[in-house]
Amino acid sequence: MGKLMSLDEYITVRFTPASAPSKRMMLEWIAKGDLVAQKIGRKYYIDLKNGDPLLADSLLNKILGDLGDEKTSIKRK
Repeated sequence: MGKLMSLDEYITVRFTPASAPSKRMMLEWIAKGDLVAQKIGRKYYIDLKNGDPLLADSLLNKILGDLGDEKTSIKRK
């Protein structure tokens, strides 16, 4: 399992403020399987390694900086 990102963080990183979906829409995408999320307690988290197939590693490197490690597909250049 890779690093986890909360839905709020994911919305902020993945979308511009004008195009950000509601949490309800995100939960619908998770239910349909468009996004892979893990429910911990009452909250959902996106797995950065497997959660969004469209979110490329290069974009994650720009966003996360030095947070990548050898155990995930997110690696520093």
